[in-house]
Amino acid sequence: MAKFNIEVNLDWVDEEGNIDDTLKEEITSAIVSKISLNAMSGVEKQVNEIVNGKIEKDVSEKLNSLMEDFFEKPRTITDKWGDKVKTDVSVIDLLKKSCDDFINASVDESGKTITGSYYGKSKSRIDYIVEHKIDYNMKSAIDRAADEFKKKLVDYVNESVRTRIGESVAKMAGLDDVLNAIK
Repeated sequence: MAKFNIEVNLDWVDEEGNIDDTLKEEITSAIVSKISLNAMSGVEKQVNEIVNGKIEKDVSEKLNSLMEDFFEKPRTITDKWGDKVKTDVSVIDLLKKSCDDFINASVDESGKTITGSYYGKSKSRIDYIVEHKIDYNMKSAIDRAADEFKKKLVDYVNESVRTRIGESVAKMAGLDDVLNAIK
Protein backbone atom coordinates (compact mmCIF):
# COMPACT_ATOMS: atom_id res chain seq x y z
CA MET A 1 0.00 0.00 0.00
CA ALA A 2 1.42 3.38 -0.99
CA LYS A 3 1.49 6.29 1.43
CA PHE A 4 1.37 9.92 0.34
CA ASN A 5 1.96 13.16 2.13
CA ILE A 6 -0.37 15.77 0.69
CA GLU A 7 -0.27 19.49 1.27
CA VAL A 8 -3.40 21.43 0.47
CA ASN A 9 -3.19 25.16 0.04
CA LEU A 10 -6.55 26.75 0.84
CA ASP A 11 -5.83 30.38 0.19
CA TRP A 12 -9.15 30.91 -1.39
CA VAL A 13 -12.50 29.25 -1.67
CA ASP A 14 -14.66 29.89 -4.70
CA GLU A 15 -17.44 32.47 -4.45
CA GLU A 16 -20.11 29.93 -3.85
CA GLY A 17 -18.21 28.69 -0.84
CA ASN A 18 -18.00 25.05 -2.04
CA ILE A 19 -15.08 23.83 0.03
CA ASP A 20 -15.71 20.13 -0.77
CA ASP A 21 -15.12 20.58 -4.50
CA THR A 22 -12.05 22.69 -3.83
CA LEU A 23 -10.63 20.08 -1.46
CA LYS A 24 -11.36 17.28 -3.93
CA GLU A 25 -9.65 19.18 -6.70
CA GLU A 26 -6.57 19.99 -4.59
CA ILE A 27 -6.27 16.41 -3.25
CA THR A 28 -6.74 14.92 -6.73
CA SER A 29 -4.12 17.17 -8.32
CA ALA A 30 -1.66 16.47 -5.46
CA ILE A 31 -2.16 12.69 -5.82
CA VAL A 32 -1.82 12.87 -9.62
CA SER A 33 1.34 14.96 -9.22
CA LYS A 34 2.92 12.47 -6.77
CA ILE A 35 1.96 9.43 -8.86
CA SER A 36 3.29 11.05 -12.07
CA LEU A 37 6.54 11.97 -10.34
CA ASN A 38 7.01 8.41 -9.02
CA ALA A 39 6.01 6.88 -12.35
CA MET A 40 8.34 9.17 -14.29
CA SER A 41 11.32 8.39 -12.08
CA GLY A 42 10.61 4.64 -12.36
CA VAL A 43 10.22 4.84 -16.13
CA GLU A 44 13.36 6.96 -16.44
CA LYS A 45 15.33 4.43 -14.38
CA GLN A 46 14.09 1.51 -16.50
CA VAL A 47 14.81 3.37 -19.74
CA ASN A 48 18.34 4.17 -18.56
CA GLU A 49 18.95 0.53 -17.61
CA ILE A 50 17.65 -0.70 -20.98
CA VAL A 51 19.60 1.89 -22.98
CA ASN A 52 22.83 1.37 -21.03
CA GLY A 53 22.48 -2.42 -21.24
CA LYS A 54 21.79 -2.29 -24.97
CA ILE A 55 24.68 0.08 -25.61
CA GLU A 56 27.03 -2.10 -23.56
CA LYS A 57 25.83 -5.23 -25.37
CA ASP A 58 26.16 -3.58 -28.79
CA VAL A 59 29.65 -2.27 -28.02
CA SER A 60 30.71 -5.67 -26.66
CA GLU A 61 29.40 -7.47 -29.75
CA LYS A 62 31.11 -4.98 -32.06
CA LEU A 63 34.45 -5.32 -30.23
CA ASN A 64 34.20 -9.12 -30.30
CA SER A 65 33.50 -8.99 -34.01
CA LEU A 66 36.45 -6.66 -34.63
CA MET A 67 38.80 -8.85 -32.57
CA GLU A 68 37.67 -12.01 -34.37
CA ASP A 69 38.19 -10.26 -37.69
CA PHE A 70 41.62 -9.01 -36.62
CA PHE A 71 42.87 -12.41 -35.41
CA GLU A 72 41.27 -14.70 -38.00
CA LYS A 73 41.12 -12.72 -41.26
CA PRO A 74 43.73 -13.95 -43.75
CA ARG A 75 46.34 -11.33 -44.56
CA THR A 76 49.24 -10.92 -46.90
CA ILE A 77 52.69 -10.41 -45.39
CA THR A 78 55.14 -8.23 -47.29
CA ASP A 79 58.80 -7.41 -46.83
CA LYS A 80 60.13 -3.87 -46.39
CA TRP A 81 60.02 -3.30 -50.17
CA GLY A 82 56.38 -4.37 -50.47
CA ASP A 83 57.04 -7.74 -52.07
CA LYS A 84 54.68 -10.52 -50.97
CA VAL A 85 56.37 -12.92 -48.57
CA LYS A 86 53.32 -14.92 -47.43
CA THR A 87 49.65 -14.91 -48.34
CA ASP A 88 46.54 -16.01 -46.47
CA VAL A 89 48.18 -15.86 -43.02
CA SER A 90 46.15 -14.95 -39.92
CA VAL A 91 47.44 -13.16 -36.82
CA ILE A 92 46.78 -16.35 -34.82
CA ASP A 93 49.03 -18.31 -37.20
CA LEU A 94 51.74 -15.66 -36.80
CA LEU A 95 51.46 -15.79 -33.00
CA LYS A 96 51.71 -19.59 -33.00
CA LYS A 97 54.77 -19.49 -35.24
CA SER A 98 56.43 -16.83 -33.08
CA CYS A 99 55.83 -18.89 -29.92
CA ASP A 100 57.17 -22.04 -31.59
CA ASP A 101 60.25 -20.15 -32.83
CA PHE A 102 60.88 -18.73 -29.36
CA ILE A 103 60.52 -22.08 -27.57
CA ASN A 104 62.61 -23.98 -30.12
CA ALA A 105 65.37 -21.35 -30.48
CA SER A 106 68.91 -22.54 -29.70
CA VAL A 107 70.40 -21.15 -26.49
CA ASP A 108 73.80 -21.38 -24.79
CA GLU A 109 74.54 -22.68 -21.29
CA SER A 110 73.25 -19.45 -19.71
CA GLY A 111 69.98 -19.45 -21.65
CA LYS A 112 70.86 -16.65 -24.09
CA THR A 113 69.80 -16.96 -27.72
CA ILE A 114 72.62 -18.04 -30.01
CA THR A 115 73.26 -15.69 -32.90
CA GLY A 116 75.89 -16.38 -35.50
CA SER A 117 78.35 -19.23 -35.16
CA TYR A 118 78.66 -20.85 -31.77
CA TYR A 119 81.04 -23.66 -30.84
CA GLY A 120 79.81 -24.40 -27.32
CA LYS A 121 77.06 -26.71 -26.16
CA SER A 122 73.61 -25.57 -27.30
CA LYS A 123 70.07 -26.75 -26.65
CA SER A 124 66.53 -25.57 -27.32
CA ARG A 125 65.07 -22.95 -25.00
CA ILE A 126 62.39 -25.37 -23.74
CA ASP A 127 65.09 -27.95 -22.86
CA TYR A 128 67.05 -25.24 -21.04
CA ILE A 129 63.96 -24.12 -19.08
CA VAL A 130 63.00 -27.68 -18.15
CA GLU A 131 66.55 -28.60 -17.09
CA HIS A 132 66.95 -25.50 -14.95
CA LYS A 133 63.54 -25.96 -13.34
CA ILE A 134 64.31 -29.62 -12.61
CA ASP A 135 67.81 -28.73 -11.41
CA TYR A 136 66.42 -26.03 -9.11
CA ASN A 137 63.68 -28.30 -7.72
CA MET A 138 66.09 -31.22 -7.28
CA LYS A 139 68.70 -29.03 -5.58
CA SER A 140 66.04 -27.61 -3.25
CA ALA A 141 64.79 -31.10 -2.36
CA ILE A 142 68.33 -32.38 -1.73
CA ASP A 143 69.17 -29.33 0.40
CA ARG A 144 66.01 -29.82 2.50
CA ALA A 145 66.74 -33.54 2.94
CA ALA A 146 70.39 -32.85 3.86
CA ASP A 147 69.37 -30.21 6.42
CA GLU A 148 66.82 -32.56 7.97
CA PHE A 149 69.35 -35.44 8.07
CA LYS A 150 71.99 -33.16 9.60
CA LYS A 151 69.57 -32.01 12.31
CA LYS A 152 68.54 -35.57 13.17
CA LEU A 153 72.19 -36.70 13.20
CA VAL A 154 73.21 -33.86 15.54
CA ASP A 155 70.26 -34.66 17.84
CA TYR A 156 71.18 -38.38 17.86
CA VAL A 157 74.87 -37.69 18.56
CA ASN A 158 74.01 -35.24 21.35
CA GLU A 159 71.61 -37.70 22.95
CA SER A 160 74.13 -40.57 22.67
CA VAL A 161 76.93 -38.47 24.17
CA ARG A 162 74.70 -37.37 27.05
CA THR A 163 73.67 -40.95 27.73
CA ARG A 164 77.25 -42.23 27.68
CA ILE A 165 78.49 -39.38 29.85
CA GLY A 166 75.66 -40.06 32.29
CA GLU A 167 76.53 -43.75 32.44
CA SER A 168 80.22 -42.99 32.97
CA VAL A 169 79.51 -40.48 35.73
CA ALA A 170 77.13 -42.95 37.37
CA LYS A 171 79.83 -45.66 37.39
CA MET A 172 82.43 -43.29 38.76
CA ALA A 173 80.12 -42.04 41.49
CA GLY A 174 79.06 -45.54 42.44
CA LEU A 175 75.39 -44.88 41.61
CA ASP A 176 75.14 -48.26 39.84
CA ASP A 177 75.83 -50.03 43.13
CA VAL A 178 73.21 -47.90 44.92
CA LEU A 179 70.62 -48.47 42.20
CA ASN A 180 71.31 -52.23 42.11
CA ALA A 181 70.98 -52.41 45.91
CA ILE A 182 67.57 -50.73 45.74
CA LYS A 183 66.27 -53.31 43.26
